[in-house]
Amino acid sequence: MKKKIKIIDLLCLSSCNEKLPKVIKYEGETYRLHESDGTYYDIHMNCLWDNRCFLILNDLVEIINWEE
Repeated sequence: MKKKIKIIDLLCLSSCNEKLPKVIKYEGETYRLHESDGTYYDIHMNCLWDNRCFLILNDLVEIINWEE
């Protein structure tokens, strides 16, 4: 199992309705998957508010847990 994955690859998994990691770590912050809609809200909000939307797509996130 991979220990790290690119954000763009997470988006691809989500778009194909594939299983997503339950907990990830990005830039020192831990994010939990929101089961209701399959998103990590905080990463999306950080991206939108600091105009880094496209810059973070190739960033790696650490997978903490696929199953919780």
